[in-house]
Amino acid sequence: MYFWDNLANAKYWKEQKKRKTNNRKPLSIVCSNIYIDNFLYLTDIDNCYIIEKLWENYCNMMKKSYEYYKNVELGGKLNILFHSKVTREYFSKYNVIKVIGNYPYTQLSPLFYYDVNNKKPQPTLSAKCIYTIKNSNCIFNKKLVEE
Repeated sequence: MYFWDNLANAKYWKEQKKRKTNNRKPLSIVCSNIYIDNFLYLTDIDNCYIIEKLWENYCNMMKKSYEYYKNVELGGKLNILFHSKVTREYFSKYNVIKVIGNYPYTQLSPLFYYDVNNKKPQPTLSAKCIYTIKNSNCIFNKKLVEE
């Protein structure tokens, strides 16, 4: 289950899903709150190194080639690591995963300008917080968004 930090991002995601599935799947947006205890912050480079090292160790323990499996997408790695008997205990403490996604085709903001050639920090709408809920018990105050 994916969560977005604002309604505009959720609507964008829904429209993309509808387009990609030719509108065959019923999709809804639900507004809710989540308890933020036990976050796995993949916005922290140290955590990224730890997870990649755990992935490498998992591949070695399973007698799989790390070189072959190192290019598995993040979601695939996390699904395996969260459910594997070998790493499940480490990951069981996390209820929510937070990651930043880059959406380069995001509409430009009328409020500020973003220059891709600028090497200084600057505001952008193309970076989106994505939350993946691993334990539904941390979700509360759910309500369907009327569109």
